[in-house]
Amino acid sequence: MPEIITIGETMAAFTPGSTGYLRYVRNFEMRIAGAESNLAIGASKLGHSAGWVSSLGKDEFGEFVRNSIRAEGVDTSRVVSDPEHRTGIMFKQVRNASETSVFYYRENSAASHLTPDMLDQDYLASSRIIHLTGITPVLSKTCRETVEAAMDTAAKHGIPVSFDPNIRRRLWKDQDYVPC
Repeated sequence: MPEIITIGETMAAFTPGSTGYLRYVRNFEMRIAGAESNLAIGASKLGHSAGWVSSLGKDEFGEFVRNSIRAEGVDTSRVVSDPEHRTGIMFKQVRNASETSVFYYRENSAASHLTPDMLDQDYLASSRIIHLTGITPVLSKTCRETVEAAMDTAAKHGIPVSFDPNIRRRLWKDQDYVPC
């Protein structure tokens, strides 16, 4: 079982082959983008075992994301394939060397439909660290419940939680950053 387990969304990310507004770009390279899977990949490259838990659409982008992460040595065995919702995608716009923008198409994605019952409690309990970010709980009510369930599991088994706030103001919309 992995030493470090992360939970969160990873998207298929399209980066342009040239600078300028996206409306003028013709070529893109597909990569992956996800804070949690990035940490799992980094841990794996440093010689630690890592697992990534999420939900992906049962689509070609989902297969690309899963294969890319698995190819980096990360356990993806607890990733759910969702036939009802698509994999999130994003496009990066590079106007010049110092100005970039990101356009997300993640609303109603498979990962935004994560639920606590998708978590394998024994899998989480076997880890040495559970890593979470502030991105996942703001994707949806069920994602927040999933993160809370993972933290409850960690507390129950004495597993440290690594938490990266990774605040994405666009995702917060009209919500406050802290409970009142």
